[in-house]
Amino acid sequence: MKRNLTLYIVALLLLTSAVLNALTLKEHLDAAPKPVFKEGHTLPPLARWGWSMPYDVTVELCESWGYALEFGSYATTSAAEKAHDPETRQGKVCALTKSNPERYPLFVITDRPLKDMEKAEELPESYWLHNAEGKRLEGPSWKRRNPEAPDEIFQRVAEKTIAPLKRIQEICPITVILHGGESGLTELGHSRKFLEQDPAAVKARGDRSWWDFYSEHKARWLMPTISAIRKTFPDRKVLIWYHFGGMPGWAGKSWSWNYEYMKTVADTPGQSIYYKHFNSGWTGKQDLLSNFLCSVAQAKTYDDSLSYNWVCAGWGERKFSDIDRYTGFLKCLYTAGAIGNVAGYFSLPEGFKGQDVGDEPPNHLQQMMALGRVQALFSHLEEFLRQGSLLPGPLKHKNSNAADLPAYEFPTGDETARVLIRKHNTSDRWLVTAWAADGDARNVSVEIPGLEPIEVLARPEGSVYIVSVKSSVAYEPPKVEVKLLDVDGMHPSKGMKKIINAK
Repeated sequence: MKRNLTLYIVALLLLTSAVLNALTLKEHLDAAPKPVFKEGHTLPPLARWGWSMPYDVTVELCESWGYALEFGSYATTSAAEKAHDPETRQGKVCALTKSNPERYPLFVITDRPLKDMEKAEELPESYWLHNAEGKRLEGPSWKRRNPEAPDEIFQRVAEKTIAPLKRIQEICPITVILHGGESGLTELGHSRKFLEQDPAAVKARGDRSWWDFYSEHKARWLMPTISAIRKTFPDRKVLIWYHFGGMPGWAGKSWSWNYEYMKTVADTPGQSIYYKHFNSGWTGKQDLLSNFLCSVAQAKTYDDSLSYNWVCAGWGERKFSDIDRYTGFLKCLYTAGAIGNVAGYFSLPEGFKGQDVGDEPPNHLQQMMALGRVQALFSHLEEFLRQGSLLPGPLKHKNSNAADLPAYEFPTGDETARVLIRKHNTSDRWLVTAWAADGDARNVSVEIPGLEPIEVLARPEGSVYIVSVKSSVAYEPPKVEVKLLDVDGMHPSKGMKKIINAK
């Protein structure tokens, strides 16, 4: 009996301790060390995609973590009306933005009215593919759309998309606009067998590849909406479409779009980069960094060197990345030219209703915190992003979709110790990032063009260096200085101002 009582008391104490230590998302953010952004930087604010965060969380993410203020739903007609009601989530958010647009920049996710127009049967018969007898093809509706559907449909889509945004704009400006994909023409891999059954589509394609024909029409469907957004929001900082930016290594022409046509539908390229989602993670045959650099190489052929991407380190029941390696990966993304990203999480996140989530931040919040911290680091290094160039490296890309293009990284003799180098355009300075993709920290040697090899520490959380050439006395070689910037790799903006300004 005494032993049972003792066990009961121990269990009760453990339960009480767990309850006392349980925190909400906001409380976890409050308790965490904040990133330090460079005052006056011009990197665009971060955004997110997924179920809305509690109001107090989205405010804290905006005030301290580099995120734009989350509108709170798709920008539908009904949501835009809520923005005019100060008692609603949307009304509170827009009122806060109105009070100080610079401190509280707003981001919205646009509505996708074409889906509703399909359901309501508002579209002409010419919207659908047909067989040789003129009958509409049978099969899933999302696979049977006619690429040559008339322009007037997409003008109506543009009007329906932009109307709620204008209604929101009556209250406050909109800074970041995420134009939702997964509407209209689906990927060629889904629709090709239906296209081949429509004689008019076959004739219209002519001698062109289906990929070229289909991509050109995909862009045509999107451009009325994109043009309307650009005209209405000339002072925006980001307009990004989900998703395009060249073909990553896994995609091929059946599952991606021709960047030659699609590059007009957003302000920057943006690839979807999700851990273990159509890739092998940080290492392996289809590792994520190689996939991303494959897309970077293609975009750079059109002189598009900066990007704003869709990132996620796992969600729901999927495998999650360690946050340290995700942090290192993000540093590589920025070194390659990212100026911001969308933090994605595609299942219900813990704590999204404001409830306690335990004594450790849930993974989705850790992902967002890591992204905010890396964005803060590169706010101090913006000069290298806007006035620098990612160096091509000596090798060609390992992925077939960019096999004739540079790899845009530098070999270390160790395939999982990845090094990217960005050269300042007007000075002898280089930004060097070394990442231990497999999770084991070690020193590696890398050769910057024109300099002797240098040694850098590849860490799972990444290491970011500035390499500079100092003038020397006559008859002596110039002195090369290698300075580690993110001394605290998991809190990389800590002390950055002092480190960068040190003599």
